[in-house]
Amino acid sequence: MNKKVPFEKLRGKVLTKIEGMEPRSEEIIFTAEDGSVYMMYHEQDCCEGVDVEDVCGDVDDLIGSEILLAEEVVHDNEWPDGVEKPYNSWEPDSFTWTFYKLATRKGFVDIRWFGESNGYYSESVDFIQIAPATAPPTVPPDLQSGGNEYKDLQSDNGIANADILHDGLT
Repeated sequence: MNKKVPFEKLRGKVLTKIEGMEPRSEEIIFTAEDGSVYMMYHEQDCCEGVDVEDVCGDVDDLIGSEILLAEEVVHDNEWPDGVEKPYNSWEPDSFTWTFYKLATRKGFVDIRWFGESNGYYSESVDFIQIAPATAPPTVPPDLQSGGNEYKDLQSDNGIANADILHDGLT
């Protein structure tokens, strides 16, 4: 399949597995409960370096709960607030910081990618869907207890209005 999709496509998904989410990783694979699989990576060309610089938060907070926030923030040739320059005053000819923010009811995780090059090569991060959904959506495990959020949400076709589940976070 290998179809480029926006990172925001993870919003509303329930992840069951995440592989490669650690510093120095060159790819991260997200597997969702519905069978869909996504990969975050950099398409290597020649003379650039792009990888995960840091992961902030508990990755386990993303497993088994609906993704409420999936956001990409890009900083081209500028050091974001709170990020220290590595190697004292070193600065590459061209660089890109890409932050991916994910949140569930359990917590937040920020993935920081750093790319550098001589300015000719891409420093971007690619996000592709490598397997389509194979199962209908289900109620996330953290909502299966049937509290007020879940009341009257099921219909003959599944969840009638999932936005209600967000408790105003949408």
